Amino acid sequence: MRCRLFLALTVLGACSFFSTAALAAKRVALLIGNASYSAASRLVNPSNDVNALAEVLKEAGFDTVRTEVDLTRSGMIMALRSFEDETANADIALIYYSGHGMEMNGVNFLLPVDAKLATDRDVEDETVTLDRLLRSVDRASRLKLVILDACRNNPFLQSMAHTTATRAVTRGLARVEPTTANTLIAFSAKAGTLALDGSGPNSPFTASLVKHLVEPGVDIRLALGKVRDDVMAGTGNTQEPYINGSLGGAVIALAEPGQVLPQALPQALPQALPQALPQALPQALPQVSPPQNGKAKTAPAAEVDLAALAWARIADSSDIEALTAFTRLYAGSDLVAKAESRIASLQRSEPTTPSLGRGLIAAAKKEGSLNVIALPRDWCGYGGIIDGFKQKYGINVIELNPEAGSGDELEAIKSNRGSSNGQAPDVVDIGLAFAVKAKAEGLLQPYKVAAWSAIPLAAKDVDGHWYGDYYGVLSFQVNKDLVKDIPRDWGDLIGSEYAVSIALAGDPRSSNQAIQGVFAAGLSISNGDVSKASREGLKLFADLHKRGNFVPAIGKRASLAQGTTPIIIRWDYNALADRDALQGNPPVEVVIPATGVVGGVYAQAISAYAPHPNAAKLWMEYLYSDEGQIGYLKGYCHPIRFNEMVARKKIPADLLARLPPSEAYAKVLFPTLDQQAAAKAEITRNWVGVVGAKVE
Repeated sequence: MRCRLFLALTVLGACSFFSTAALAAKRVALLIGNASYSAASRLVNPSNDVNALAEVLKEAGFDTVRTEVDLTRSGMIMALRSFEDETANADIALIYYSGHGMEMNGVNFLLPVDAKLATDRDVEDETVTLDRLLRSVDRASRLKLVILDACRNNPFLQSMAHTTATRAVTRGLARVEPTTANTLIAFSAKAGTLALDGSGPNSPFTASLVKHLVEPGVDIRLALGKVRDDVMAGTGNTQEPYINGSLGGAVIALAEPGQVLPQALPQALPQALPQALPQALPQALPQVSPPQNGKAKTAPAAEVDLAALAWARIADSSDIEALTAFTRLYAGSDLVAKAESRIASLQRSEPTTPSLGRGLIAAAKKEGSLNVIALPRDWCGYGGIIDGFKQKYGINVIELNPEAGSGDELEAIKSNRGSSNGQAPDVVDIGLAFAVKAKAEGLLQPYKVAAWSAIPLAAKDVDGHWYGDYYGVLSFQVNKDLVKDIPRDWGDLIGSEYAVSIALAGDPRSSNQAIQGVFAAGLSISNGDVSKASREGLKLFADLHKRGNFVPAIGKRASLAQGTTPIIIRWDYNALADRDALQGNPPVEVVIPATGVVGGVYAQAISAYAPHPNAAKLWMEYLYSDEGQIGYLKGYCHPIRFNEMVARKKIPADLLARLPPSEAYAKVLFPTLDQQAAAKAEITRNWVGVVGAKVE
């Protein structure tokens, strides 16, 4: 998982970058992307990041741009040594690294793909230090720049044996202060916080670097300021790039003033665009002559609006995914409104229950069977969904181990690979973290359903190895006999009328449902600031406990009915099922809070070793059709296409009447795995100390 990006740059010389001599400045770059680790999780984006940055540096006229992928330790050292020779007579030298990283005793280490790190003694011998990269650019005469896209979550933190207490191996990378004059070090996120991966082929930080790093004539400090603003806007203020050190007063830019780079668009967007888009840019664009001696000659003082250039390429597109990517990459542009309008128009007219090709149906029927696992018939409407699939296609569905968990499902794939014993699952329904893990282990095969574009970007693997099928949100389950003034938002819970009333549906020191409940409360109190949500959630529950409103007991259906916990914070699908089971005794209302709406997603995927691969694909098509999605909703699990289907009025009115208002789900937040991990760590560690209540 890519989590921490920081760049270090050093500037020497007081003369302006744009002196006459600077026009002939030699600029060299080395870009390294490590993804295929032998003893750690494989990373998805490093090669994409390297290619994206390489493209813009070439467009900016860099004399040399070297790219290296999946280097061993010896390979990294050799590449760095070779690059040192190139920097000897260079004015500007840049090193970019994307891959895993870690910190020990305040020193940052970058991980080659052959690192094993069985013990903490191996770290210095099997990795490459940040200092080694800085030494490799030290001979450049004017600007020394190192960009590290390194993982803040140490993949070896849990498995690495500790041989001595003096070696402190911690989560993330350490804050680095410059040790030489005229040095600037910029981090993609503050020390101790996480940077996001994003849903596209590049992280939000890398996409923004590609967008701003080589803006013609823009000082590097201003460019990094734009990156900061861009990243904060694109992540809802959850990620804030940070800078240490200082530079002199000279203007330092990576592209000459007046240089126009019409093709230097953020690479995440073009990769998301449909292949059929016109490649020609508007005729009104400034003309750029072919590079001469590595320098692009351009019309002087031309202004380039990258958002306008990108919009010109997708304005007539019918690809909702590409249009959505545009709205995220250019969140501050006036053109976002046009993109959102086109998305809404396409969603109203898009046929998301397509007629399937006869070839797939025939091939699935020929296989005759489908093996599903861990699907209780009373969970999320799966009983009706399975029966509907069998009736529609005449395919036998074998229901393996209905009570299994996500870990059991993956183990079933592993233990039955190539087996003909009938126990190998074709498809799995697993938690998001397990889906990411299964893809990394090669247990899933990619397949994109016909309704692919209607699935939110944040809820699917870009290559189609998994995608969200349904979700629940944290709600207030309220006993209306005892609670007359129903709370509508998290802030309402402090009212004196809720004395000895409010409970979580689990112990927040161990239960994910309870942890997410605290997180959701804090998200509301912090006005949507994910970085503050856990802390603010703990403060709110401390206040509730002090006021006597919080009940330190695990809320259940029985305690709700008995009145010992008349308000329970729990997933809406459980709360709605309880409401029906109690049959009005007592009457129950399920409330989705006005703010701090947090969702938990499950993912559907096809086994890489599916014995019935065509039946598995047909099953996926059925699940994501309008019929299958409504099947989930009948079991009170909100289908992943819920908001889109509401907009197209595809959900029966009688079904909507049994649910909380559909508009309550419009702003649901699906926390990333990194955000969930950070929340779990902070809440479980500080619950007792901050709140002071032991939940039993």
